[in-house]
Amino acid sequence: MSVTDLKKVYGMFTSAWKLFKEYADIWQMESEKWEQLVNESDKIAQSYGNCRLARDLLSAAVGELERRSKEVQNP
Repeated sequence: MSVTDLKKVYGMFTSAWKLFKEYADIWQMESEKWEQLVNESDKIAQSYGNCRLARDLLSAAVGELERRSKEVQNP
């Protein structure tokens, strides 16, 4: 893998992490914030050409936020 490819992959991981961090308190958010999260995730994926890795990383971040939200709401 070239250095350019590694930097692109690093950017994808970093973007997914930043999205997760930004919405880490999602269990306290209303439905419009959830919609904002999904929209932001789509924009990030588009910025990477909707490649599979970017979509998978962002999906994992959103999925984990959803899991944690349900866990907090229904202990």
